[in-house]
Amino acid sequence: MERYHERADEALRSANAPRCRALEALQRRGIRVLLAGLLLLALGCGSSGGSSSDDADSGDADDVGEVDQTPFVPPGCPPLDNPLVDSCLDHALRFCRTSTDGIEGWLPDLSGQCIEDASSTLGWCPAQGEPSNATCHRLARDLAGVAGMYNPDESDPCVKMIFEFSSNTTYRLLYIYSELDAETSELVEHEIVTVRHEVPGGSSTTEVQCPDGTSFSVTDEQANAYKRCVGLSCP
Repeated sequence: MERYHERADEALRSANAPRCRALEALQRRGIRVLLAGLLLLALGCGSSGGSSSDDADSGDADDVGEVDQTPFVPPGCPPLDNPLVDSCLDHALRFCRTSTDGIEGWLPDLSGQCIEDASSTLGWCPAQGEPSNATCHRLARDLAGVAGMYNPDESDPCVKMIFEFSSNTTYRLLYIYSELDAETSELVEHEIVTVRHEVPGGSSTTEVQCPDGTSFSVTDEQANAYKRCVGLSCP
C-alpha cells in the first residue's frame, strides 16, 4: 500500500518522525494498531527514494526498546472501540479492486487537500498542483451518476454505492466491491448493506450487514468519526 503515498514530501515525514517511529515499533512487536498501514502512509512515514530512519535497525523487535503500548490516533479518528474499526467496511476500503492488476484499496492521501463541489463529489487531491480526476481520489455521491469511491485516473469505482430509499425515516445503502482472491487470483464480488434508521428529533442509528452474515450497529457520532479518519468526509 505504500506505493500510493510516494508523493509525501520530506517536510511532512520529518514533522511526523516521532509518531512514525512509534507506529513502526508497534507493528514490529505484532501489536494491532488502528488502521496502522493507513496511518503510516497518511502521516508520510518512510521515504519515496530511500530508507526510513528506522530501517537501519529493523531487525529484532526486542531491539526497539520500551514503547508506549497505546496506539497514536490522529485528531478526528475514532477510538479503538468504534465498531467500524477493522470492520467489513474497513476491509472493503483497504482491499477493493477494479481489476486484477489495478490499484488495491481506496486510500486517499489525507495530508493533501480535501475538496467538495456542487455535484456532491468529495475529492482528496495532492497538496500541490491543479486538482483533476487523474490525481485525486473521488467520493462521488451524486445519485444521477455512478456513486462510489474512485481511485485517481480510474473510470470504475473501487467501491460502488447504491442508494435504496424505503421510507421517509429508513433507507438502505449498498457498498459493492471486489477483492483479489489469494488462491485463484480472480476478483470476487462482495456486498455490504447498511440500513439507516432516522429518528426525528432523536438519535439515529445505522445497521451494517457484512458479507459473512454478521451485523452490528453504529451511532451517527461513531460513523462521522470514522468517515473523517478514513477520508469519507472532509475534516
